[in-house]
Amino acid sequence: MSLFTFAFMRTNYFHVLTLIIILVASAGCKNQNQNSIPNISVQELVYLNTPEGFNLQIQGGWIYHNGGYLGTNGLVVYRRYFNFQADDFVTYDRACPLDWQEGCGKLKVVTDIYLECECSGHKYLIFDGTPLDGNSPLLRTYNTQFDGQNIIYIVN
Repeated sequence: MSLFTFAFMRTNYFHVLTLIIILVASAGCKNQNQNSIPNISVQELVYLNTPEGFNLQIQGGWIYHNGGYLGTNGLVVYRRYFNFQADDFVTYDRACPLDWQEGCGKLKVVTDIYLECECSGHKYLIFDGTPLDGNSPLLRTYNTQFDGQNIIYIVN
């Protein structure tokens, strides 16, 4: 076997080994950031001109919404923008991704800046649900549309 052939085979083994390590690591990251909250059908309406929707009339406003929602812990609706566009609002499930089945497995809004899981203490930015700890599982979010006037539609 020539030196060139040996070097070529060694380089290919190195690339294959590197690819395998990357694939295994990325599969582990996907599992780590997923949550186990059941996928329950959500079809909710929130009206801004009601007492419940009053806090959503300003940018940065938020509410806890239970409505007819039959999910685990209710919803958090947050107003990100004040553009009267379809994406003005975001909705999260109040169930904490890791411990949603526990009595303390509920998200709470803390200082209008972030959400916190009562059991684990994991924190998320309320604006977009970004985990403040990179190892935290992602929040369950729902499609949220705004009619530009008075009605917020929340579905999954």
